[in-house]
Amino acid sequence: MVRSFRFLKWSVLIGSLMVLTHCATGPEVTRKDEREAFRERVQAYWQHRVDGKIEQAYQFEIPAYREKTSILQYGNSYKVMKYLEANVSEVRVEGEKGKAQIGVTYVMLFRQLMNKRLTKTEEENWVKIKGVWYRIPQGFGDEKKS
Repeated sequence: MVRSFRFLKWSVLIGSLMVLTHCATGPEVTRKDEREAFRERVQAYWQHRVDGKIEQAYQFEIPAYREKTSILQYGNSYKVMKYLEANVSEVRVEGEKGKAQIGVTYVMLFRQLMNKRLTKTEEENWVKIKGVWYRIPQGFGDEKKS
């Protein structure tokens, strides 16, 4: 009887510690997983851009933007440059909003700059809608309200 009581006591103690440990690390692990999922989504978007897959990249844009901008308009806006490489360097997630920094290498498709590789750092805003991360194009939604 004493032996089974001691076993029960240890089982409860170990079980409680496991629950407390899980609660203590659970949210951080979730935040880390969320950041990683966001990073992968941003990298996938930019890989489509590098590969010239405009139709696929277009699907990553926020739905409100796609309602106002046709796929043709979207594709035409990227005819002046060719992306060669893109690497996500930093991501931040705050609830349903995300920010990403991306190092981009590209060439301009103008005769004067045709062979010159250029680099820049993009900082983008993203938003999570119904569990899916979408890119908010720079300047979208900034229209002045009268």
